[in-house]
Amino acid sequence: MQKRLLIGLLAVAILAGLVAAGGRELLPIALRGGAALAGYDLQTTTFAMGGGRIDIAGLQVNSGARPLLRADRISIRYSLRDLLPGSRHRFGLLGIDASGLHVTLTRLANGNFDIPLSSGGGPTGPQRINNVPLDFTFHVAGAGIELREEHASDESAKVIRIDDVAANGTMDSARVTQYRVTGAFRERRSEPFVVTGKIDSIAGFAMHHATAARFPLRALSNYFAQTADVRILRGGARNFDALAYALNVVPNVAPQYHVSLRLDVNQGRLALTPLAAPIDDVVGRMRVVDNAFFIENATARLAGIPLTIRGGIYDLAAGLTGHQQLRVAVWGRGDLLNLRRAFAFMRDQPISGMATLGVSVQGPVTDPIIIARASGPHAVYRNLPFDNLSAGIIYHANVVAFEPLRGNYAGVDIQVRGALYTGKHLGSDLALHVSGPASRLPYLDEMLGDEPMVIDASIVGNDLLFHVIGAAASARGTDRVAALLQMNPNGTAIVDPFWLRTPRGELEGGYVLDRPNAASAYWITATNLQMHAPRSGVFPNLSLPQMPPIDGGVINAAIAGGSAGSQILLAGNVRGADTSISGVKFSHLSADMAGTLQGAPINRLIASGPWGDFAGSGDFSSQRFVAFGGYRGTFEGLQPLLGSSIVGHGPLSGTVA
Repeated sequence: MQKRLLIGLLAVAILAGLVAAGGRELLPIALRGGAALAGYDLQTTTFAMGGGRIDIAGLQVNSGARPLLRADRISIRYSLRDLLPGSRHRFGLLGIDASGLHVTLTRLANGNFDIPLSSGGGPTGPQRINNVPLDFTFHVAGAGIELREEHASDESAKVIRIDDVAANGTMDSARVTQYRVTGAFRERRSEPFVVTGKIDSIAGFAMHHATAARFPLRALSNYFAQTADVRILRGGARNFDALAYALNVVPNVAPQYHVSLRLDVNQGRLALTPLAAPIDDVVGRMRVVDNAFFIENATARLAGIPLTIRGGIYDLAAGLTGHQQLRVAVWGRGDLLNLRRAFAFMRDQPISGMATLGVSVQGPVTDPIIIARASGPHAVYRNLPFDNLSAGIIYHANVVAFEPLRGNYAGVDIQVRGALYTGKHLGSDLALHVSGPASRLPYLDEMLGDEPMVIDASIVGNDLLFHVIGAAASARGTDRVAALLQMNPNGTAIVDPFWLRTPRGELEGGYVLDRPNAASAYWITATNLQMHAPRSGVFPNLSLPQMPPIDGGVINAAIAGGSAGSQILLAGNVRGADTSISGVKFSHLSADMAGTLQGAPINRLIASGPWGDFAGSGDFSSQRFVAFGGYRGTFEGLQPLLGSSIVGHGPLSGTVA
């Protein structure tokens, strides 16, 4: 250890003085030579020895171009008698007095210090114990310490100054050692501290106690943590109280210390590699116990969301290997819109809404697992409103797993499980489960009413290209309603077969889509089908092609068609009774049609209703119905179609439009 080196150099100097027998000019040469052998450059302005005293002035010790030690004056008192057998003072050392002492400790890019701080892999077997105690007094005044780290992860840790250091005490390694040190950290203001200690080899204990009203949390934390994965960006710290203690202390054996440290943090800002935004406004108590750093119920804000934090970092001694363990629990309530700024994997997810949040971060600091849960009564994702949102997310190594994501969209319960693989491309491996009444599902609402439906699908994708396999069925049984679905990344899809057999009638059909060739095909047959126009819209803020509203009566139909470009073609025949189509009531209807879904021509239309009898042709869409042909009825029957611009009474027959 460095302490042994300095004491050894002192012994060499004293022995050299004895051999020289008055040749004091050899002592500085001996000291410089010993320092050079250890890799240091030592210079002094004056060096005097005599009468049991060594006085050194203008001491400078460098390691290459880096300063290690400066001292205006050092006085060493010794006893030549104690260098002989029967000594009561190891090395003959009686006392050290120093003034203007300045120590510079530099951490190198590889994490080591320019002064060896431990003996490393020294001998592990039994060692010979030196029974001669270290027994001397020491007094230091006007001293300073400077900690440097040119390659620090945070600017605050590059230079740390401690000024006005004074130390007084007695050392007796066989009995009692005690001391008192005062000084001040130098930041924007002077921050005084006091350290007292006692090592009692007789009673068998050691205790060192440090206190400071204010503490340079950011600088010292970043200096000793030495990692870019966890950084203190800002913070005022008060009530610093640190205790290092050991039991079963015996002479000449290094004690095994335990450490307990606490301080109160105000307005702190903490950056963690897993988070895309810093944790702001940290207020709470931080503790260090031996090899662990943790926070107890601190309050903070993450991306504007108020939080409570508990947890910390363990295995601090593994800092240079990057294996410190992080265990942090965070919970709070806020807008999911802000949470997107906190996690990189959520940055492109357009979600908002008040939610209760819980996040657990655990594992190695450089590669932790993030487990997040959120729940809220209302949320919006890509303009789609959801109720009763509940999400469980696990993130690790660019994988986002849903366990699960639940919500209710317009009366339909939706669950998503699976994983997203982030990176240069977005991979998807998801399972979708949908349940709800058919009245809340497009295209099924008119035919099935409140029939309970269940839809399951497997979704595998690469960016926006997906392969989907799914099935839909009535919760009352597949004999009532069932369908199979497949969609491929090349844009082809098939729904076949599809059927319903309920008290409201029967319907069967199939659908094929060939998007690369701008083509599709479908067919539908209906037998005694009773349809009812939906009372409310489905899937708000989601634009889907609409079917013409059909309400009441019994319908028999056979329709087939497909697409060519943007036009959806259809052809077939429809027979109905006591039915309303696009708001027009029919007592009887028989129609043959061929055209597009946007405006379907009716080649032959025979119909009757409260408005009269009609035979001719027509056209309909989801918004209107028009017809041209022979009419027999009354002006009163046509009034709902004519509006207030034409008023008439009595029978009417002829060609109308």
